[in-house]
Amino acid sequence: MISQSDSTRDLGKQWQDGKSLVKKGESIKAEGMDINAKGDVKVKEGDRLITEGKAMMQESEMIFKKRFPGQTLNTNP
Repeated sequence: MISQSDSTRDLGKQWQDGKSLVKKGESIKAEGMDINAKGDVKVKEGDRLITEGKAMMQESEMIFKKRFPGQTLNTNP
């Protein structure tokens, strides 16, 4: 009877430990998904800014070439 109660207690502890791991894992996963979602938003915003900036650069280069024909535009920073 004592060995059965020890075995049952061990199984109960194992189940509780497993339950704790599941809870911790779900929390970590949710946190990671939130980080990914925020990262996706930042990547999209970065892409939008890059596209907008490149368009502005192209427009200014085109205007420069029209206003100053024959001149070269140094595009190096």
